[in-house]
Amino acid sequence: MSAPNTSRAAGLKISAMSSPKRRLAEMRDFYQFLLAELPGLLHRREQSRTPR
Repeated sequence: MSAPNTSRAAGLKISAMSSPKRRLAEMRDFYQFLLAELPGLLHRREQSRTPR
């Protein structure tokens, strides 16, 4: 059971080292990136599927 506690401690340490404003900006940037990449990803997935 030490692994989840270690992960939680690491997450708390990282959170404590950054400000809420910085974390929100990081989330915004990630979602902007994801939204920009998703159409291409879905297209590539559709192209890679073999007909069944």
